[in-house]
Amino acid sequence: MSDGWSRELLSGTGSDDMASRTFRWWLALGLVIALVVSLGTWELTADVGARATLRQTDRAVAALQQRQRDLEVRLDAAQARLASAGRQRDAAKAALRQVSADLYLTQAALNGANESVYVNVGAIDTLNTCLNGVVEALNQLSIGQRNNAVQSLQAVQQACSKAAPSVG
Repeated sequence: MSDGWSRELLSGTGSDDMASRTFRWWLALGLVIALVVSLGTWELTADVGARATLRQTDRAVAALQQRQRDLEVRLDAAQARLASAGRQRDAAKAALRQVSADLYLTQAALNGANESVYVNVGAIDTLNTCLNGVVEALNQLSIGQRNNAVQSLQAVQQACSKAAPSVG
């Protein structure tokens, strides 16, 4: 039965009159138009949604690009500070090397001065021993103790011989 109905609908034959066929034709046309409009609306809605998503994505990309530019500026500034710190470090290393070299030279001079002081202290002690013996001999001569004066000079003779080159 339904098979006959569809044949009648499509062929337009049977008991239907002309008005009924025209109605069916307009009905079919209306359904096609409704289908096309529905598809168009769905397509338009999908397009509007896609455009909204695209605008949102464009804004997100723009924000990320701005963030990237900001970070690049900060990175450039950090690299400049790092380069400056590197130059300061290099200058400080050079100054430290110079101070170390000066310290080494000063230490060497101080060691030399210490040796000289040690030698001079020894020479002063030797000269002091010699002079004390001479003073004692002079005191003994002043009171007439000639033999004691000679013994005092003989006792310091080695110290006086040793001190003589450091004095001269």
